[in-house]
Amino acid sequence: MGLVSAILYYKCGVEFAAVTLGTLGAYTAFTIAVTQWRTRFRIEMNKADNEAGNAAIDSLLNYETVKVRP
Repeated sequence: MGLVSAILYYKCGVEFAAVTLGTLGAYTAFTIAVTQWRTRFRIEMNKADNEAGNAAIDSLLNYETVKVRP
C-alpha cells in the first residue's frame, strides 16, 4: 500500500494518493466491522447445529436401546 501510494504521489500528486489510502482504509474498516458483526451469528448457528446433532444422536441411541430390550 505504501509503495503504491508513493508511486501515485510521485506520478499523479497528493490527491490520488490520499484518495487511494482513504478508499483502502474505508474498505478495511468496513470489512473488519462486518466480519465482527457476522461472527456472532455464526457462533450462534454453530451452537444450534451442535445441539441439533446431539439431539439426533441421543434419539437414535435411545431408539436402539429400547428396540434391543426384550
